[in-house]
Amino acid sequence: MAQVQILADGDVLRAERLARSLVGELAAIDGLDVRPEEARVSSGRPGTKGAELLNDASLWVFLTAGAHAGGRVLLATIQAWLERDRNRRVRLTIGDRSIELPATTTASQERLVELFLRDGGQ
Repeated sequence: MAQVQILADGDVLRAERLARSLVGELAAIDGLDVRPEEARVSSGRPGTKGAELLNDASLWVFLTAGAHAGGRVLLATIQAWLERDRNRRVRLTIGDRSIELPATTTASQERLVELFLRDGGQ
């Protein structure tokens, strides 16, 4: 199981739009079962009765294919989706390990992603 968090810097509408877009991409891939995470709400500041804020959008992705192959397919799909807009960012969490993926990647970031997949048993 993996969690994909859309990082939209608190812009709820943008996060929801991006989440719908990513769900469409991931749902088309055999071996991935994608489910939106229940919305989490947090209050503005502790001790105040401020407006409530919706956290950035998250998706749960269940890897129904082999874990290693499923993790690579998931990552390749997310990276292709990210590259379509340089302002997109996601945080991928598998187990207790997380990695932030920007829209544009450098060679060193690609090595970190490879280590993340390999060391995480994915």
